[in-house]
Amino acid sequence: METITVISRTEIPAISEIDIDGKKEMLGELRDFRWHADLKNFLPSEDIVSFSWVKLRPGEILRPHEHSTASMIICYRGQGEFIGENSRMLNEGDVVAVPAFCKHGFEGKEPEGLWALSIQFGAGLYTDPKNPRTTFLENDCTFESVLAFNQQCIENFKQCRFLTMLTDGTLDNPKKRQRYVDALQIWSDSNQDLLFARQGTTSDLKFAPTFLQHMFEEVGHDRVHAERGEQFKESPALSEDPIIEAVANWFICQMFRRDNYEKAALIHLIIENGSDIYHRIARPVLKATVNDHYFELHEADTEHAKIALHLLNHLSTAQYKELHQLIKKGWDMLACMTDRVCQLVDEVI
Repeated sequence: METITVISRTEIPAISEIDIDGKKEMLGELRDFRWHADLKNFLPSEDIVSFSWVKLRPGEILRPHEHSTASMIICYRGQGEFIGENSRMLNEGDVVAVPAFCKHGFEGKEPEGLWALSIQFGAGLYTDPKNPRTTFLENDCTFESVLAFNQQCIENFKQCRFLTMLTDGTLDNPKKRQRYVDALQIWSDSNQDLLFARQGTTSDLKFAPTFLQHMFEEVGHDRVHAERGEQFKESPALSEDPIIEAVANWFICQMFRRDNYEKAALIHLIIENGSDIYHRIARPVLKATVNDHYFELHEADTEHAKIALHLLNHLSTAQYKELHQLIKKGWDMLACMTDRVCQLVDEVI
């Protein structure tokens, strides 16, 4: 005949840290139920559910991390802070439901720290301490670090000759000025195809409405750019260039190869930020050359650079690592385009 067993918290072994690739991560106090023989035999398969007592003393922090298993934290004593996108205080009776791959962490607060029951809907995160099932976030693999890296790229872009050419007197020469705006017309035409390609390859309802809104607000800008306030008569227009077209087609190709969050980053973090900077500097110089209404339309670029940020702040560490690489390549490609514009202008006597 089976009997009821009572196991005290202190009978379950505890660990306070874990080693991941030679780096120690502090856990506070963690007691996995399966580390007690009676509980291990009583519980269902660990593929179904796992339990641990957890405790963070005042000031102790479980760093932001993520895991492939959905989990639930039931706070039963003390006070703490949830660390994540929407950080907030936690009190006795609060329940934190954490979907898989959502970044989160915790800190114990005065006076008692945070006491909780941690539940994983699958194998326990630390049941096998030598093979933890958790990824702690590195400083260079977060939403914030992606934005910081992109800002560095923006600052570098602000120094490029493509922009300084606008104000250093180079474009006082009408022929050079014509070549400059002709080259950008090729780019502007291709950007329309870029937006169409993104929309045509996006069915995810999380992304499609934002992409569609942006496309509607950008449609026809190439035609407005072509409405010149200044007429050039002495030299033929430049209507094509293999290098500008190749760079433009690289961006278009990514719309067929990349995930939606990567498409969002390429267009909004790179192209829209670059566009915003360019149009602010170019408007006083070229508003008599290019229809000034074109520059009025691009006053929206600041907001266009921001409208997709909410699509990028729930990614995994691996995805942020990929974004770092993609953003660098995207800005490098944009630099190829702007360098080519400078080259074309310099060829004009």
